[in-house]
Amino acid sequence: MLVKHKSIDGMTLGYLGSLNDLSLIVVIGRSNYKKSSESLDALVKALHASGHSVCWFENRQTQTAKLLEDKFERLWGSRVSKFCKHNFLIGNLLRKTIKIFVLLAHPTRWGYFLTVFKNSNQRIANDLRKFLRHFPARRIYLFSHSAGGIVSSLAEAEDSVTKLVCFGYPLKHPDQDEEPSRTAHLKKMIKPFLIIQGDQDEYGSAQDSKRYKLSSSISVVPIQADHGYDNLSVSEYQKCLELLGKFLTLP
Repeated sequence: MLVKHKSIDGMTLGYLGSLNDLSLIVVIGRSNYKKSSESLDALVKALHASGHSVCWFENRQTQTAKLLEDKFERLWGSRVSKFCKHNFLIGNLLRKTIKIFVLLAHPTRWGYFLTVFKNSNQRIANDLRKFLRHFPARRIYLFSHSAGGIVSSLAEAEDSVTKLVCFGYPLKHPDQDEEPSRTAHLKKMIKPFLIIQGDQDEYGSAQDSKRYKLSSSISVVPIQADHGYDNLSVSEYQKCLELLGKFLTLP
């Protein structure tokens, strides 16, 4: 399947199918764009093969981070990159310094300076809502993974959003105390929200979700997986595909 690309409001998006369809699946990934899941990618492509148009949302911070990483690798080559990897403290400082100078050459992206120190899910959710308004779709299904689930759930009120799906909703960071900003709004959700949660997910299992006040519109289904949701077994993959197919076609 050939992923097509289009620029919207200064952001480049990848998509499969038509952006003019009356229904559209919008994928919102993890906060760390370098982490992905082949199993979830396969599920998205399977949904497209079944007749759904799909596009991927990347916020401005992620697109700028990708630009800086690409420029760093191309301008400074593998030797500098290898040095940075093998000399963590000095290398990390060198990489950041070089990227700052690269960023100075792109004034339209200077807002990255304001966000690099704080990743605000609410800010990204606002960007997502504005992004969704570019499409004529009357039914938009948000398909998310990890922190993308927080972002998509905060964008639930957008009129075109019909249903939401998240793999591995991050209920609690394993190394931090409870953060109400992750879960407090979930008790007020109105639209159908399917959460598929791994039984080995370090950010919270389906059993752990019972500790939180969740809206009756939210369904939490356990599967055998960790937070990466990668390399799903054939049976678990098929289970997820059936869950998604049924959830998206229900009225």
